[in-house]
Amino acid sequence: MQTNNDKKEEILKIALKNFSENGYEKTKLATIASEAETSTTTIYSFFKIKHDLFEAAIEYCLRIIDKRLKENAMNSNSLAEYIELIIAQAKDFSIREKYILNFYMLITTNSVPIKNTELIELFEKNKFSYYTKFYSQYKTKDRFKILFLDSVLNMYICSFYNEFYKEKLKLYLSLYDHQVDAENTFEANLLDYLKAWMNEEGKQK
Repeated sequence: MQTNNDKKEEILKIALKNFSENGYEKTKLATIASEAETSTTTIYSFFKIKHDLFEAAIEYCLRIIDKRLKENAMNSNSLAEYIELIIAQAKDFSIREKYILNFYMLITTNSVPIKNTELIELFEKNKFSYYTKFYSQYKTKDRFKILFLDSVLNMYICSFYNEFYKEKLKLYLSLYDHQVDAENTFEANLLDYLKAWMNEEGKQK
């Protein structure tokens, strides 16, 4: 028998997909209710208004991504390994669970105002801590290195949905002082670029 928590999670999953595919304004609670085989009354019993459901979907989405990032950090012996896992997983997400990345892009571009900014703050703090795990003696200047890496990876995620970001990343790759392998995949070239950049940064310590 399905519990209230099970039904709530099912509604969140379906809502996340609908918000991802249709955007906030075009997503209808009636559609979500129909797909969840429930009523809008049941949805309102969990969420007072549509925006509450949207923010709950944000929390649900960030929790999924945070869990994967945490697992990646735990399973990596170096920052380079961690970056490689993120790139591979983002690619996999884009194929198997595209709606999650699409929704992530939706909320990170702030196309819909988010009331509970603590959700984003907690997510970013956690994400930052996974990077710092690989710095034996973390210094203030390392914050800028992490910011650069994270920005490039965010551009990579956004590149699945927006050619602007893909072209910008291609520009980064072509301007770096090593040859881009034309036979490599875009992901392989991106990883080579980041590894080369990290090596250069390591020499400057």
